[in-house]
Amino acid sequence: MDKTKLELRKQIEQAYYNAVGAKSRWDAAQKSVAASNEAYRFAEEKHDSGRANTYELTLAKNNQTQALGEEAQAKYEYAFRLKILELLKD
Repeated sequence: MDKTKLELRKQIEQAYYNAVGAKSRWDAAQKSVAASNEAYRFAEEKHDSGRANTYELTLAKNNQTQALGEEAQAKYEYAFRLKILELLKD
């Protein structure tokens, strides 16, 4: 193999591993969203029944919002990494 082909192969391999890592982060972020949704639901029930204060409810909502933001970021990072891989393979 000449040097150019070897370098391209290395770039494709790196792009593949980056895409795999991004997919793992997206999967983890989706689980985090599900957990934060459930935590917010519990906090809301506790707040409505008087067993939690507004601070606890707001904290749960902030955690939910943060998880949603991280999930969106991970999703688009994965799409970006797949596109890089696709471009390198063509």
